[in-house]
Amino acid sequence: MSRFLVRHVFLFALPVLFTANPAAAQLAGLAGTPVGVEGRLFAAIPTGSFGDDLGTGLGWGVEGAFNFTPRLGIYGGYSRAEFDVAGEGAGEVRDDGLNFGLRGTLPALGLLSPFLRGGLVFHELSGSRETDNELGFELGGGIAVPLSPRFSINPALIYLQYSPDTGSTVSYLSLGASLMFRF
Repeated sequence: MSRFLVRHVFLFALPVLFTANPAAAQLAGLAGTPVGVEGRLFAAIPTGSFGDDLGTGLGWGVEGAFNFTPRLGIYGGYSRAEFDVAGEGAGEVRDDGLNFGLRGTLPALGLLSPFLRGGLVFHELSGSRETDNELGFELGGGIAVPLSPRFSINPALIYLQYSPDTGSTVSYLSLGASLMFRF
């Protein structure tokens, strides 16, 4: 299941990278509009001891963003990932919570606008492993590809980690893409 999901995420993102309109490089939509919202779908790949008995999960998220300058902004939103526990009848584990931080846009590479992001997460684990909300961090990066003056698709890789009260560390890679609308 996990290879299937990762393969389809890449198959979705790659055509967009190679078919974007050359005039889109001149669009002000990526850096010139300060407010945006985005919806994101991703594969959640457990890392470290967190992945010992979990398979690759599926996740989604919604975020709002505000750019102070064309190169620096803030983001905040909600994300949720669900993982199947290995073993017959073992159930599911769900990670969800709030994400917020800074996003920096690097100089454009032709049509592409690479970005880096980093921030804090306030997440909880539920299902066969229950925890309270705990503070952690996320680091990531990606590429914004303009589709129109207001829309872009943003493939990204994000690492998320926090340590709940169970004594273990929750950590996973989020590999996916979002569709951003700028006002």
